[in-house]
Amino acid sequence: MTLYFYMRENCPLCEEAEQLLEMLQLDYHFTIEKRNIEEDDRWLSQYQMEIPVVEIGEDVLYGKDLNLHQLEKKIKSLGYKS
Repeated sequence: MTLYFYMRENCPLCEEAEQLLEMLQLDYHFTIEKRNIEEDDRWLSQYQMEIPVVEIGEDVLYGKDLNLHQLEKKIKSLGYKS
């Protein structure tokens, strides 16, 4: 399964979120597709004030919700296997 990670370059919060996702990849089988919001006008208008953003299945977690507990809870709820 693939998680979509909306971010931008030189964003400390995005770097922290990416590290959390990489930590979770050690225990769960998923890939991370990084999407730089500056490369798509639609992503930029939708997420510029919200990054980092992780889209997991039909759910979207925004910067304020991106912590290890919330990410792992969502990953488990969607059946990602460890």
